[in-house]
Amino acid sequence: MAILRVSDSTSIVRLSFKIAELPAYLQKGLDLDESTPEVERAGRELVSSAFPENLTADFVRMVCYWGGYAGIAGKVLKHNTKAFVAATMRRAFDLTQQGDLKAALDAMLCLNGLAVSFASKHLKFLDPNKHVVLDSIISERLGYPRTTDGYGEFVADCASILAAVQSAKITRPDGHPFRIADIEMAIFQVLRSQQQ
Repeated sequence: MAILRVSDSTSIVRLSFKIAELPAYLQKGLDLDESTPEVERAGRELVSSAFPENLTADFVRMVCYWGGYAGIAGKVLKHNTKAFVAATMRRAFDLTQQGDLKAALDAMLCLNGLAVSFASKHLKFLDPNKHVVLDSIISERLGYPRTTDGYGEFVADCASILAAVQSAKITRPDGHPFRIADIEMAIFQVLRSQQQ
């Protein structure tokens, strides 16, 4: 465990990587789950069509399947009306556009059946330029609590890394600029590679 001391603060460093390696880690994540672009398209379609109920329900199913637990969608759609799910996602998206990412997560947590991990997965696909996923692996390995405050800390740290990547003119493997969701996906792959 690396310890970093800066002036009167001490930090325990739980992860170290070179930012130049992030495109390769992102590509690894995209290769492991080829449905990611399809779920992103579904998120864009949902937003552009103003969250119709049936499309919102389909989006919940896609995100939960992508996240590896399709049964969560069944719980969400069983314990919340489609109208409430659609209204909640619309509210979370509106809060995102206002820049209140923690409030957007709080809104998603109003859905019975969602906790921080899957609530943040939905947000990631509603706006990958502003949201990340805070799941159990990132929480446990990097120490971010699975709370709205923990989510806010992780978003802020990913934003700092994104700024460094942009400053270094590092792009995604497809040549497009990195988004904050890409930073999180690459970090997730760095963590997975260190477990092996």
